[in-house]
Amino acid sequence: MKWDWLNTVHRLACHYDSIGKELNDMTIFSYSCSGGILYRSLGLQFKSPFINMRVPEKDFLRFLHFPREYMQAPLKLVDAAQDVENSYYPIFSLYDIKVHMVHYHDFQQAAEKWEERKQRINWENIFVMMGTDSWYIADEFDSLPYKHKACIVPFATKLKSCITIDKVEEDDIYNMVLEIARGKYPRYYQALLQKMRE
Repeated sequence: MKWDWLNTVHRLACHYDSIGKELNDMTIFSYSCSGGILYRSLGLQFKSPFINMRVPEKDFLRFLHFPREYMQAPLKLVDAAQDVENSYYPIFSLYDIKVHMVHYHDFQQAAEKWEERKQRINWENIFVMMGTDSWYIADEFDSLPYKHKACIVPFATKLKSCITIDKVEEDDIYNMVLEIARGKYPRYYQALLQKMRE
């Protein structure tokens, strides 16, 4: 049936309930809304400012190289863009990276949520995640000095941090990562949770 995967997600959530408790203090840095979706699937409080937003892949990598420095930068409104429903959302900058607050239409609320969640970062327990169809980006991501990390890619690789998907079922790799975080693809969802525990 069309929504059978929802039942699978429920079973996985029950199975991984203990993982949720184990990871209760983990901060997730994600380049897309997938981080927030993963928090919700595990029933965890948001302990990251990277919620309801997206960051271009190369900008996200720059951030991951110097996260503390970027987190000290003032969040500046630099532009606005239209989403698929023709609503406008704010784009902020942290030095030279752009943060697209795609699920906010109020500039002030977006900035307040960012600052509020930034205070919850646990620098001792961080999981970083993204997806890409670029081998070069995946290779750079894999070299980052994070204990817990996952990069979802549509190609075979021996890079330790990567999760290879057999086929991009969604519109693109970006949307595929979102659906994996939701649990729509149980095998990849389980692999993602395993990377959080490694």
